[in-house]
Amino acid sequence: MRFANRMHSKILANVSALVMLVLVVAACGSGAADSHSSSGPTPPPPLPGRIVFVDLPQVPGHWHVYMLASDGSGRTLVSAPPAGGDYHHPTVSPDGTRILFDRMLGDFGDRIMVVNTDGSGLRDITHGCTDHACGDDHPAWSPSGTRIAFERFTGVFHRGGYCCAHASIGIWIANADGTHPHQLTQLQPGSGWEDHAPSFSPDGRRLLFMRDGDGPRTNRSSIWTIAVNGTHPRLVYRLPYDRPGGGGNARWSPDGSRILFSDNCLYESCRPVPAFVPQVFTIRPDGTDLHQLTHGTGGTHPAWSPDGHWIVLLRPVDNPTTACPWGPRHELYVMKANGTAIRRITTSANVCDPGQPDWGP
Repeated sequence: MRFANRMHSKILANVSALVMLVLVVAACGSGAADSHSSSGPTPPPPLPGRIVFVDLPQVPGHWHVYMLASDGSGRTLVSAPPAGGDYHHPTVSPDGTRILFDRMLGDFGDRIMVVNTDGSGLRDITHGCTDHACGDDHPAWSPSGTRIAFERFTGVFHRGGYCCAHASIGIWIANADGTHPHQLTQLQPGSGWEDHAPSFSPDGRRLLFMRDGDGPRTNRSSIWTIAVNGTHPRLVYRLPYDRPGGGGNARWSPDGSRILFSDNCLYESCRPVPAFVPQVFTIRPDGTDLHQLTHGTGGTHPAWSPDGHWIVLLRPVDNPTTACPWGPRHELYVMKANGTAIRRITTSANVCDPGQPDWGP
């Protein structure tokens, strides 16, 4: 009986030793795997969608429409303007198949254009704007892709004076093919105010836009919303006096909870850099909880990613290139929606001076 017990004890001891050996080998293997996995930096996670923007292929040159992946790779030309023209304010349709933008030829007569993302099917969808005293700019898609909003200039432009003494720059809405345009704001010429850069709310019921004064006493920008039938205008935020044109690229977040904008000054009466460096902000649609996202060199022309978790923006860089011999230029950056994890996605090798980005699916 004692012999059997001794044999049983030896068997248990051998089993225990074998188990310990297996555990040691496993631990060593695990340590080697961990050491190998941490041997290099973890690449950033892939981000969804594609970014559309305008850029100069060379200087002197004209603004073309381009697309690239959200990591900065795969830059492709979508559409080049006709001789003497420029393309501006591209925006991707909700289904990711088409791009709206405005075409400028000379000082007047801007037109809304649409093109497939592969560059095919370019066409003019402007209706009702037929002479030099009329121009359409800064188009935006509705969430369903069935309607568009844009700003329209109509009336008489007086050179050397204020633009809209006898004219109107207001927000319009139309079907996606440009038919049945309908004016929502600045219905009476000569109001002293002009409205710019509409953006639809995620439910398609309201429009966001920037309002700016057209005179020395009213030259203070503000951000507004209005129902798509032109009723119930609401002031969201009034920018400081030294930011005329600030808020000119305000965008509703995909979930409708925040409004994204930059206080970038679009007009000549701003304080010069470095006294004034434009920054990126968010605010609630009711005008509360203003939050600054960028600091230092700041940022301009921000736009949400389709899921609302990221933001693309422009930041200045002071590195002239042979093709673009000036500075500071700009490059495209992305950052999290809270302003962290900012990183550059373009380089001087593949852009000249990108601008006006939009992030589509």
